[in-house]
Amino acid sequence: PLRPYERIDTLKQFLEHNGHVLRFFCVWDDPESMFHDSRELVLHYYLSDDTIDIKEIIPVNSGRDAVPLFLRRDKLPKYAPTGLYQPGTITSRTVLNVFGKLVGNGGHYILDNRKTGAVHQEFYRDSDLKIGAVINVWGRKIILYDCDEFTKEYYRTKYGI
Repeated sequence: PLRPYERIDTLKQFLEHNGHVLRFFCVWDDPESMFHDSRELVLHYYLSDDTIDIKEIIPVNSGRDAVPLFLRRDKLPKYAPTGLYQPGTITSRTVLNVFGKLVGNGGHYILDNRKTGAVHQEFYRDSDLKIGAVINVWGRKIILYDCDEFTKEYYRTKYGI
């Protein structure tokens, strides 16, 4: 083929788990705040695309501003923060050699099918999240202490926990 792209098929996962969300209740003990107070959070893990968002539960008359999200919906890396990567470093394919014109039909390139220069990041999956686990959210240690009934039933059927 002229363009040997690899397909990453996520449609099956999306169709099986569309609308299924695991909900964990968690706490962040903020050691750098003035009064060393803990913050209540709700973590949502979306099974359709393995993304996470975190919302803060702000008590009434607490004096805190109501911020809509603690962490926006995205894949959460396990070992963050890491060093900054140059643009184009995190990619699914690496060009080994380029000869000829880069623009137009006259250029030729060879793709690295072994992915020797690829940067592999590990992201949190549903198997990593469980009650009592401590997760790293961009350098903050979040403790999961409870979950809702759908989440309990999901872990009971899938993992036997």
